[in-house]
Amino acid sequence: MRALYLLACLTACYNPTLLDGTKCSASGLCPSGLVCDRGVCVREAGDGGLPFDAACGACSADGTEFIPCAGPPVPCTMGCTTAGGDHCAWLVPANGVDPTLTTGTTAVVLSGGITTFDTGSGAIIGAITRAAGTGVASGIGYYQVSPGLGVFAMGSLLVLGNAEVRFTGARAVVFLAEGPIQVSGRIDLSAGCYGADRSCPGPGGAAGATLGMPASGGGAGANGASVANEDGGGGGGGGGEAGGGAGSSPTASGGAAGAACLSPTGVPLRGGGGGGAGGPGTVTFAPGGGGGGGIQMTSQTAISITGTILSAGAGGGGGSTTGGTNAGAGSGGGGGGAILLEAPSVVAGPAAMIAANGGGGGGGGNVNIGPGTSGADGSATRTPATGGTGTADGGSGSGGNGGAGTSAPAAGSAGVNAGGGGGARGVIRVRATSPSLAGTSSPTATTGPIETR
Repeated sequence: MRALYLLACLTACYNPTLLDGTKCSASGLCPSGLVCDRGVCVREAGDGGLPFDAACGACSADGTEFIPCAGPPVPCTMGCTTAGGDHCAWLVPANGVDPTLTTGTTAVVLSGGITTFDTGSGAIIGAITRAAGTGVASGIGYYQVSPGLGVFAMGSLLVLGNAEVRFTGARAVVFLAEGPIQVSGRIDLSAGCYGADRSCPGPGGAAGATLGMPASGGGAGANGASVANEDGGGGGGGGGEAGGGAGSSPTASGGAAGAACLSPTGVPLRGGGGGGAGGPGTVTFAPGGGGGGGIQMTSQTAISITGTILSAGAGGGGGSTTGGTNAGAGSGGGGGGAILLEAPSVVAGPAAMIAANGGGGGGGGNVNIGPGTSGADGSATRTPATGGTGTADGGSGSGGNGGAGTSAPAAGSAGVNAGGGGGARGVIRVRATSPSLAGTSSPTATTGPIETR
């Protein structure tokens, strides 16, 4: 009779080891050294009958432990199940992510300064480094999962209070851990390329409009029209709701708001829509704000947040007065992104801040007075990002505020050169057996159960 072993109990000195008794992945894969036998990973395939000898072990009467043939009982974090042979239950990650991708990985600790993860190549630079490429390197796995996910697999993850995590790359990001995930520092997947380019999206988000290129994504805000010396604003990017509509001039219509484009469950995982551009008149084009990125954090053990997770849309550009005789209108703000947290236990402490707010729309300009101001980027608060102001006494419209907290995104105001619409609020979803959300979230997080096997 062959012995059946389960995951070792997870502790602060976590050392990830996958042993037989785990469930096979959806594609029938198991950790190295094991084979899939009727849905369960074992050291050798059975020869018929039940997946395991009944004498090898069984669930305890109360379903909280697995009792092996030899050795002490193994506590089951998510309970012991008899489906497919008695074993400790496993959390099934959302979005088709294979839980066995953590095989061969080690614990990751981020301390001090900025660490940047490239979701398109797997490269990591900063407090730790990892070369580009799929598979396990430097103890961290990287895999590309369709549609559009970059998965970083690890034994456990600790982001200390003096550390910040940033991202490059077009794929939405998944942090997959067999052990606990603890965030005391800051994880930022906001749009704007960290102040370098407001049209730049976060990972998995959509770009704001630029010269000759409309905003992208299913929740893209539309561009405003230009008629004679009047210009309509750009529509705000969508997210978990529609973006804010743009202001119009007496003759030029504003761009339509971006539609709601994010699932409330975070499945599929993607970021917010980009903001549309205001009518440019005869001057330099004002870019729309990019949409915040999408992130999924999955732990087979627990997630603890005492720091900040931010996926905000960028503010839309203010109407320009440079290069012509007809000033432009304000552009739309980008929509907030998506944040999905899933583990048997998810705890957000009182100091935790989890936000996916939209950016403010830009204000319209006036060629005789000056440009409009740009909308503010979404921030790690429940306060809406303010829309930019139109030129004083110039008959130009102001941008709408971005969505945040309980406030929906606002429309830009009308004017000869109108204001852009605010970007929508994104989505925050928590899947856990026992969620405890004492911290602040914007918009308010929704909760749902985990799936186990």
